[in-house]
Amino acid sequence: MNKPGRLICLIMLAAIMPLTAAADEATFDPFQRLLTQHLTESTTAEGGLVSAFDYEAALASSQTDGLLADQRDRLADFDIRSLDGESESVAF
Repeated sequence: MNKPGRLICLIMLAAIMPLTAAADEATFDPFQRLLTQHLTESTTAEGGLVSAFDYEAALASSQTDGLLADQRDRLADFDIRSLDGESESVAF
């Protein structure tokens, strides 16, 4: 899969994957760092939330490949049997 495709897949995965007690914050730390670097959020005058991910900056960053590889490795090592019930395992 090409680099933009990998990036989009990881972003979509994390968007639907809740952090659970079994899936502690360390599991998703590389992805969180990617979001911290490239995601902006703001509130509209009406109280809505607007978010934008800067794909161009993420693709141009020298850190992105390492973060994606690290996140992929952590997810590969994650034991999905540790998830409790359908609500925790729906993303998997």
